[in-house]
Order: sequence, then C-alpha cells, then structure tokens
Amino acid sequence: MKIRQSIRKMDKWIILAVGVLTIFGLLGIASATRINQGNYVELIKQLIFIIVGCGVMLGTALINLTSIDDTLRNLLAVAIYIGIIILLLLVVFMGSDGGGAVRWLKIGPVGIQPSEFAKIGLIIVTAAGLDMVGDYINIPVYLLAALALAAIPIFLVFIQPTLSTNII
Repeated sequence: MKIRQSIRKMDKWIILAVGVLTIFGLLGIASATRINQGNYVELIKQLIFIIVGCGVMLGTALINLTSIDDTLRNLLAVAIYIGIIILLLLVVFMGSDGGGAVRWLKIGPVGIQPSEFAKIGLIIVTAAGLDMVGDYINIPVYLLAALALAAIPIFLVFIQPTLSTNII
C-alpha cells in the first residue's frame, strides 16, 4: 500500500520529462545507427538500459532516507566511497580505451564508466559527511576534510582523463 502512495506522490512532470528525453534519445540512436538496414542491436541494447535505469530510478525514489538509522546511513556512505575508489582504481589498472582515453571497465559485453557512478556517489558521501558534522559545518577544518576526501576520486578521474566529469 505504501508503494502506491509513494508512486502517486512522485513528480509527474519529472517523469514526463524523462520519458520525452528518452524517446528523443532513442530516435537519435535510431537515426544514427543502421536501423534502416534491419540492425536493431544498438536500439535493443539501449532499451534494456532504459528499462534497468527506470527500475533503479523507481527503486531509489521509493527509499525513505529518514527511516534509515544514522549509523547505517554513515556506513552506507563509507561503503559507497570505498566502492568509488575501488572502481576508479580498477579503471587505472585494468581500464579499456574509449575515445582516446582509458575510462571504461568492460564487464562481459557491457562497458561501464565508473566516473559516472563517482559523480553521484561523491554527492551522497559529501552530504552524509556534512550531515555528520551538523552545526560544526562552518569550521574550516571540516570543510577541508570534505575537500580532502573529494580530492581522491577527483584525482583518479582527472588521470583518466574525463574533463567533463571533473568539471561537474
């Protein structure tokens, strides 16, 4: 019952915008690939990613972060941070070339770009860290600590190089 209420509370305009952008993206892929010659592989691959992405979007939208214990939330932030560092280090040592730079990890037929996960993960980790310090957020040492923690994944992305990700 709670799932239905949560789905009803979702912002319909955001869901509509995601749907419209997805359709335009698929149309762009269809026009850029050899779909006219019966080659639907790229389009089907993108449809699978869209379905998985929508499932992840729905699943994360249903998570009530206020119901998660602070200790567990902090442990999850630490796990996310360690995961980001491990993925970025894997790119440095075992990454594959894409567009003239080593920034991809191949997992079977699928390639992932860990720097994309690092963007979201770093936001989550920084928010959790600043939430932990609470009222002490204005003390420079805590802000410097947050910057120092952010500097490690930023450096690992910088050496790939993924300039657009570093700018973000």
